Amino acid sequence: MRRRAILNAASIVFLQKGYEKASLSEILTLSGGSRATIYQLFGSKDGLLEAMLVECCQAVLAPLSADAVRSRPPGEVLREMAVRSVDVLLSPANLALTRVVLAEGRKFPHLTQVFHEQGFVEGNRMLGAYLADISRDGAYYIPDPERYARIFFSMAWGDAMFRLAAEMPDPPTREEVLGDVEVAVRIFLEGIRGDVGLPAAAPRETRSFPSV
Repeated sequence: MRRRAILNAASIVFLQKGYEKASLSEILTLSGGSRATIYQLFGSKDGLLEAMLVECCQAVLAPLSADAVRSRPPGEVLREMAVRSVDVLLSPANLALTRVVLAEGRKFPHLTQVFHEQGFVEGNRMLGAYLADISRDGAYYIPDPERYARIFFSMAWGDAMFRLAAEMPDPPTREEVLGDVEVAVRIFLEGIRGDVGLPAAAPRETRSFPSV
C-alpha cells in the first residue's frame, strides 16, 4: 500500500516537474510517509523512476510469458502483444513518462538504458523465444528470432510511438494504430512462412552512428 502511494505520487511530480527538478519532499507531501521509507523501498530518487519504468514494461510484457503463449497460434500472439503494447505504452500517463525519460536522457543516460533494457530488449527476447519455438518444425523460417521480434514491433507501432512521444501535430488515433498492427501482423506472418525460403539475414553491423 505504501509503495503504491509513493509510486503514484512520484508519477505526478515527475510528470509535472521533470526528473531533475522533482524533489523527494514534493513526493512525500502527496504520498505521506518518510524519506526513510523511500530509501528502504527504492534506494533513491533514481530508484523511484526506475521502479516506474520497470512496472510500465512489465505491464506490456506480461502476456509474453512462456506459459501464456505456449501452443498459441502466431497471429494471435503477435496481435495480442502489439495491441497490449499500444494500450500500455501509448496511454497518456506512460507517454508522459516516456517523454520525461527522453527529455532527461542526456543528463541521466542510465534512465534511458533501464527503459530500453527492461522494455524493448526484454520484449525482443521474450517474443524471440516464442518465434524460435514455432520455427523448429519448419513451418516458419525465422533465422534470427530476436531480430525478427524487433522488426515486428517497429512495424506494428514504431511510427505511432515516435509521433506521440514527440507530440507531433495530428497524432494517430488508437483505431489508426490498431489498423497498422493488423497490417504488420499479416505482412510478418507472410514473410516468415517456411515455404518462402528467404536467405538468412545478414549480421548487424557494429558501427555506431556519429555523435552529435
